[in-house]
Amino acid sequence: MKNLKICTLFALLLVAGITASAENFDSLYPMGQPLDSVKAAQNPPQEYHVQIAFNGGYAFRTARFSNDISSDYKAYLKKLLQGFDYGASIRFNIKNGITLGLHYDQFSSSNAAYVYTYDDEGNYYEGPISNVHSITFIGVSLGALTANSQNGRHMLNVEALAGYLGYMDGVEEFGYKYTLSGKTMGLGLGLGYDFRITQHVAIGAEASYYIGALSKVTYDDGTHTEVIDLGNSKEGLQRFNIKAGIRLYL
Repeated sequence: MKNLKICTLFALLLVAGITASAENFDSLYPMGQPLDSVKAAQNPPQEYHVQIAFNGGYAFRTARFSNDISSDYKAYLKKLLQGFDYGASIRFNIKNGITLGLHYDQFSSSNAAYVYTYDDEGNYYEGPISNVHSITFIGVSLGALTANSQNGRHMLNVEALAGYLGYMDGVEEFGYKYTLSGKTMGLGLGLGYDFRITQHVAIGAEASYYIGALSKVTYDDGTHTEVIDLGNSKEGLQRFNIKAGIRLYL
């Protein structure tokens, strides 16, 4: 009889343990629900109010060269078309992922060479030449930054941009130094993807294209300043950027 009581007690404890285990299992993985739905329930999309982005990467200008320049000088200028690009932005979630943003973007490139040449009058010149280019965009954007997955980790961004586009070229030719500068209105389009590591931190990549052209530049050699009208030979500031960086979702 004693053994029967022990066996009965053991059986009751075993059944209770199995029942408790089944309840714990059901609480984590409800019966009859797809696994993706369970994961989505555990990691719901997180709302954000502000996204702050810091980027760095590669960019190249897409403007064409004039047919009036020599092939050697064209080869020199081509190296100035590509360079480093960095920037920062802040986007405000106005409603349901529709964003208004503020942007700063800086492109820079440089090249130098030692050349031998003749001017139009046949005078011979020999010496170093160099250029340091920078193009700055400061503007605003209107776009959409929303999650494209149930767990909210994958974010897509599409936006249109408009703002100030500034140009600066520091030039040295045979020991003579001067700068050329100008400004115009710039327009752009951007496309980006973010992967949210945590609720507030993400890594991301983006591509953007800016357009704009200078009709005038300011020449300054330190003692003399002059505004030069470029006429039909406008300086194109178009460029394509590919950048990556870190994002903060707040």
